Amino acid sequence: MRNFFGLEYLISSYTICHVKLYQYFIELGYDFKEDDRIRVFLTDTLDDSEHKINYLYPGISKEGKDSFEVKLNKPIMVIMGNPPYNVHSKNNKPFIMDLMGKYKEGLNEKNIQPLNNDYNKFIRYSHWKIENSRKGIIGIITDNSYLDGLIHRIMRKSLYESFDKIYIVNLHGHQREPDENVFDIKEGVSIIFLVKMEKPLKEKIVKYFSTMKNNILTRNDKFEFLNENNNKSLKWIDLKPTHPDYWFVDWDYNVEKNFNKGWSVINIFNKYKSGIKTHKDELTIHFEKDTLMETVDDIINMDILEFNSKYEKNINEGWYNPSKNDLTKNYKGEKFVRKVLYRPFDSRYTYYTGKTGGFIVRPRTDLMENFIEKENIGLITVRQFIEDKIFNHCFISNLITDIRITTSNRGTGYIFPLYLYLEKSLLETNELNRIPNFTKEFRLYIENIYKNIPTPEEILGYIYSILHSPTYRKKYNTVLKKHFPSVNFVPDKNIFNKLSRIGQNLIDLHLLKVRLSKEELSSLIGKGDFFVNNPYHNESNNQLYINKNQYLDNVESEIYNLEIGGYKVLQTYLKYRKGRRLSLSEISHLKKIIVVLRKTIETMVIIDQETKDWI
Repeated sequence: MRNFFGLEYLISSYTICHVKLYQYFIELGYDFKEDDRIRVFLTDTLDDSEHKINYLYPGISKEGKDSFEVKLNKPIMVIMGNPPYNVHSKNNKPFIMDLMGKYKEGLNEKNIQPLNNDYNKFIRYSHWKIENSRKGIIGIITDNSYLDGLIHRIMRKSLYESFDKIYIVNLHGHQREPDENVFDIKEGVSIIFLVKMEKPLKEKIVKYFSTMKNNILTRNDKFEFLNENNNKSLKWIDLKPTHPDYWFVDWDYNVEKNFNKGWSVINIFNKYKSGIKTHKDELTIHFEKDTLMETVDDIINMDILEFNSKYEKNINEGWYNPSKNDLTKNYKGEKFVRKVLYRPFDSRYTYYTGKTGGFIVRPRTDLMENFIEKENIGLITVRQFIEDKIFNHCFISNLITDIRITTSNRGTGYIFPLYLYLEKSLLETNELNRIPNFTKEFRLYIENIYKNIPTPEEILGYIYSILHSPTYRKKYNTVLKKHFPSVNFVPDKNIFNKLSRIGQNLIDLHLLKVRLSKEELSSLIGKGDFFVNNPYHNESNNQLYINKNQYLDNVESEIYNLEIGGYKVLQTYLKYRKGRRLSLSEISHLKKIIVVLRKTIETMVIIDQETKDWI
């Protein structure tokens, strides 16, 4: 027992641990001597501050001194644990933050805050301890996001370089995945064993097992699997982590190689950003102008207590005061009322001053100004998504666009404007005040590959076609989960033109710029008040009920279940309107969406016929 140690921060867990371990050792027949103790120490593992001696409490002082020695100096050969998972970690002492620097070296990412999740810090601490011991084993169960997270690539590289053998059991269970979690949490889970040999192996060993891919889906099945198996009984998959991502999951590098032959959208478009972020959608995004203006006026004229009382909210000053200052200083009546594309086919109203940190916390003004009272369209897509589904995160917008226009635990919606508008002072006389938002390298490529240079609209139409190819989505799905879409441009201009026309028509369809006949539209059948209450789809009769008495006909399951941007479009549209009476314009809009979704499915079939043999 003298070589067994534990580090615990919470007094309750510390106490329970001592009781449980004492009982366990007694059951094993261990004979406790008078000076024996369970060597679990009450301490902050991630802090290297030396404990101050307090002569009034010598026991506490000794506890601090002993824990300090174990944490920092004592060689440890085996580390086990289930550390906390907290993406908003407050464990930011200099000791652990300095150690975390190793996982951030050369990481050229804008947002690396999730890398400071507590579990990553405990992995890093364990990594550091075993490195100091020059040999040893880590066995730890944590959040599994580091296995394939984009910002974790340096972390994976560092672990791969430090350890000789790595065994990964991915238990999955994320709330957006179809299986059950082994814990009552939203995050997916994995177990990793990291082995550092005294004499390094010439060739590293990395083995991977996925419960999902082996159809182990329920919690009980996972427990049974863990109880009945060991390192030798699992059907491991051998991994070969390589630069630049060092994936700790099963990965098809040949597919990625083909994918990378194309043009990534971030190399096609010069300027792009994620959508606007409000932090308070229920107050800043409205169905009607009137309720929006009422909210704006109340923020300007009420103090926070009055406002919270009227709206039955518990808004804090951190959002309210900057919003009040923004609206008070920049109020222009209805001049700043703007339409915003909130979800696919679901535009609403917001008050857009363009000031960062105000009513809209992140307005992305330098990008969104290209859509305000200007003729423009922008491609919408994502850099990554986690859900166990086929990529469908592609849409189009001609409005200010919300960051959650697409849904994913990791991915947010990025907007790539087709045009950038210039200040008049930069323009020559009679010149249109906009330029295509293409990189110099991409423009040169297009000029070299096509004799007759296509227009920006034709190029975007082609891209939109490719990203709606079912074969493309299925073939590159694993790569699309981790990277922005990439597009190959066919040298045959006839094929390019055909796909471009299809894509441009699909863009017009998604912008609702096409004329639809009455015969194409569904009918709203049944008497009622048009209130949305417990909407559902009757699959057998192809009926979409908005309440128990009223439904839209001719809504096939394929249409009802069609996803764009990770959302089931019809389900999401009605979900946001539960408890609301649909206006006549909303009913008309819903009917149009049904037709557009049907035509989208038909168009994707046509695109696939044109691309499946070569894409």
